[in-house]
Amino acid sequence: MKSQTSTLQYPIEVNGVPGLILTISVSARKEMLAALEAVGVGTQELPNLIKKLLEDARDACDGSVPGLIVSNLEE
Repeated sequence: MKSQTSTLQYPIEVNGVPGLILTISVSARKEMLAALEAVGVGTQELPNLIKKLLEDARDACDGSVPGLIVSNLEE
């Protein structure tokens, strides 16, 4: 079961038309919250970790997915 999820969506152009959407999602599994707490990722730190993982995934896709539009306005 998921306890906390964050999602980012980015358009992908096909022949100049933004017709597709890339969705990146990171979820915390409810049954793993105690294990995360044991390694120093508590309820206060979890949203920041999820945000960083989403940004890392976005940065990994930027430049490697043809047609992906990553707006600089989000920063």
